[in-house]
Amino acid sequence: PYAITGFIGEIIDENETSIPLSEVYDHHWILKHSGFKNVLCLDGPQYIFGIGAESRNTPVHFPQGYGYRVSDTQLQWGANIHLLRTQYLDGEKYQATKECNECYYALGKGCRPEDNGTFTCCGDSDNLMKDDYF
Repeated sequence: PYAITGFIGEIIDENETSIPLSEVYDHHWILKHSGFKNVLCLDGPQYIFGIGAESRNTPVHFPQGYGYRVSDTQLQWGANIHLLRTQYLDGEKYQATKECNECYYALGKGCRPEDNGTFTCCGDSDNLMKDDYF
Protein backbone atom coordinates (compact mmCIF):
# COMPACT_ATOMS: atom_id res chain seq x y z
CA PRO A 1 0.00 0.00 0.00
CA TYR A 2 0.98 3.61 -0.54
CA ALA A 3 -0.56 7.06 -0.36
CA ILE A 4 -0.47 10.00 -2.71
CA THR A 5 0.29 12.97 -0.49
CA GLY A 6 0.39 15.70 -3.11
CA PHE A 7 0.72 16.63 -6.74
CA ILE A 8 1.37 19.58 -9.00
CA GLY A 9 -0.13 20.04 -12.44
CA GLU A 10 2.34 22.32 -14.15
CA ILE A 11 3.34 22.24 -17.82
CA ILE A 12 7.12 22.70 -17.96
CA ASP A 13 9.85 22.66 -20.58
CA GLU A 14 13.08 20.65 -20.62
CA ASN A 15 14.62 23.11 -18.13
CA GLU A 16 11.66 22.67 -15.72
CA THR A 17 10.52 26.22 -16.48
CA SER A 18 6.77 26.82 -16.48
CA ILE A 19 5.40 27.26 -20.00
CA PRO A 20 3.12 30.32 -20.32
CA LEU A 21 -0.55 29.85 -21.19
CA SER A 22 0.12 31.96 -24.28
CA GLU A 23 2.03 28.93 -25.64
CA VAL A 24 0.25 25.89 -24.16
CA TYR A 25 -3.11 26.05 -22.41
CA ASP A 26 -3.75 23.34 -19.81
CA HIS A 27 -7.47 22.83 -20.40
CA HIS A 28 -7.44 19.97 -17.88
CA TRP A 29 -5.75 16.83 -16.75
CA ILE A 30 -7.47 14.15 -14.72
CA LEU A 31 -6.09 11.05 -13.04
CA LYS A 32 -7.92 7.81 -12.33
CA HIS A 33 -7.29 4.15 -11.64
CA SER A 34 -9.06 0.96 -12.63
CA GLY A 35 -10.60 0.35 -9.20
CA PHE A 36 -12.18 3.78 -8.64
CA LYS A 37 -15.94 4.29 -8.63
CA ASN A 38 -17.41 7.70 -7.85
CA VAL A 39 -20.18 6.73 -5.42
CA LEU A 40 -21.37 10.31 -4.94
CA CYS A 41 -21.93 11.03 -8.62
CA LEU A 42 -22.58 7.71 -10.38
CA ASP A 43 -23.17 9.24 -13.80
CA GLY A 44 -20.41 11.83 -13.45
CA PRO A 45 -16.75 11.76 -14.32
CA GLN A 46 -14.83 8.85 -12.82
CA TYR A 47 -11.60 10.50 -11.78
CA ILE A 48 -9.68 10.98 -8.56
CA PHE A 49 -7.67 14.16 -9.13
CA GLY A 50 -7.99 16.80 -11.77
CA ILE A 51 -6.96 20.37 -12.45
CA GLY A 52 -6.68 22.90 -15.22
CA ALA A 53 -5.03 26.20 -16.07
CA GLU A 54 -6.54 27.91 -13.03
CA SER A 55 -4.37 25.68 -10.81
CA ARG A 56 -1.01 26.82 -12.16
CA ASN A 57 1.61 27.33 -9.48
CA THR A 58 -0.79 25.83 -6.94
CA PRO A 59 0.60 22.50 -5.74
CA VAL A 60 -1.77 20.27 -3.79
CA HIS A 61 -0.38 18.86 -0.54
CA PHE A 62 -2.42 16.91 1.98
CA PRO A 63 -1.77 17.70 5.67
CA GLN A 64 0.79 15.57 7.50
CA GLY A 65 -0.67 12.09 8.07
CA TYR A 66 -3.26 12.37 5.25
CA GLY A 67 -3.28 11.29 1.63
CA TYR A 68 -5.14 9.32 -1.00
CA ARG A 69 -4.52 5.76 0.17
CA VAL A 70 -4.00 3.06 -2.45
CA SER A 71 -4.13 -0.46 -1.02
CA ASP A 72 -4.14 -2.43 -4.28
CA THR A 73 -0.74 -2.02 -5.90
CA GLN A 74 -1.95 -3.89 -9.02
CA LEU A 75 -4.31 -1.11 -10.09
CA GLN A 76 -3.82 0.37 -13.53
CA TRP A 77 -3.55 4.17 -13.52
CA GLY A 78 -4.35 6.45 -16.41
CA ALA A 79 -4.76 10.10 -17.26
CA ASN A 80 -6.80 12.25 -19.58
CA ILE A 81 -4.63 15.21 -20.53
CA HIS A 82 -6.06 18.00 -22.67
CA LEU A 83 -3.42 20.54 -23.70
CA LEU A 84 -3.98 23.16 -26.37
CA ARG A 85 -1.15 24.74 -28.33
CA THR A 86 -1.99 28.45 -28.34
CA GLN A 87 0.77 29.72 -30.58
CA TYR A 88 0.56 30.25 -34.32
CA LEU A 89 -3.24 30.33 -34.38
CA ASP A 90 -4.94 31.78 -37.41
CA GLY A 91 -6.76 35.09 -36.94
CA GLU A 92 -6.67 37.87 -34.35
CA LYS A 93 -4.43 36.62 -31.51
CA TYR A 94 -6.74 36.99 -28.50
CA GLN A 95 -9.94 35.91 -30.22
CA ALA A 96 -8.20 32.94 -31.84
CA THR A 97 -6.78 31.84 -28.47
CA LYS A 98 -10.22 32.13 -26.83
CA GLU A 99 -11.84 30.11 -29.59
CA CYS A 100 -9.13 27.45 -29.41
CA ASN A 101 -9.35 27.16 -25.60
CA GLU A 102 -13.14 26.97 -25.66
CA CYS A 103 -13.32 24.44 -28.51
CA TYR A 104 -15.19 26.67 -30.95
CA TYR A 105 -16.51 25.28 -34.20
CA ALA A 106 -14.44 26.01 -37.32
CA LEU A 107 -14.45 24.63 -40.84
CA GLY A 108 -12.07 21.69 -41.23
CA LYS A 109 -12.09 20.67 -37.54
CA GLY A 110 -14.31 17.64 -38.13
CA CYS A 111 -17.23 18.93 -36.06
CA ARG A 112 -20.58 20.58 -36.75
CA PRO A 113 -21.71 24.11 -35.77
CA GLU A 114 -24.03 22.62 -33.13
CA ASP A 115 -20.95 20.96 -31.54
CA ASN A 116 -19.47 24.39 -30.77
CA GLY A 117 -17.87 24.36 -27.31
CA THR A 118 -17.84 20.56 -26.95
CA PHE A 119 -15.05 17.98 -26.95
CA THR A 120 -16.04 17.10 -30.51
CA CYS A 121 -14.64 20.48 -31.59
CA CYS A 122 -11.50 20.03 -29.47
CA GLY A 123 -10.22 17.03 -31.38
CA ASP A 124 -6.62 16.23 -32.18
CA SER A 125 -6.20 18.78 -34.92
CA ASP A 126 -3.68 21.32 -36.10
CA ASN A 127 -6.24 22.90 -38.44
CA LEU A 128 -6.33 26.10 -36.38
CA MET A 129 -2.70 26.84 -37.17
CA LYS A 130 -1.49 29.15 -39.86
CA ASP A 131 -0.51 27.33 -43.02
CA ASP A 132 2.96 28.90 -43.08
CA TYR A 133 3.92 27.53 -39.65
CA PHE A 134 5.05 24.14 -40.96
